[in-house]
Amino acid sequence: YYGELLNPDLSNLQIITISAGFPIGEDSFIDFIYHHYRQDHPADFLWDSDLEAEPEGISKAIGQEFDVAFTYEEWDNIEIESSAAIFRAGDAFGTLSGETAYRFKFEVNYLF
Repeated sequence: YYGELLNPDLSNLQIITISAGFPIGEDSFIDFIYHHYRQDHPADFLWDSDLEAEPEGISKAIGQEFDVAFTYEEWDNIEIESSAAIFRAGDAFGTLSGETAYRFKFEVNYLF
């Protein structure tokens, strides 16, 4: 798990992650996750990222992401998962540096 939004492959990438999770029920949790992304060597691509924009190969600073993930598993056959993510582009994206991307996901799973 390397970010709900950026979701990169680890090639040529350093990631610092800080997270804190809290139970909100017997089998339910909320997690707060921060990722800081930096390339080892400036490149004009990211392997397997969910972003449409590509870095320009001018800087190592890919950006930062903050995620909030919620899992609710209090019922026998139903699991609810949701997450919100915000990514702020770093200097590697040139003119897009400082721009933000957002993602919200909501999922209900029926388990049998």
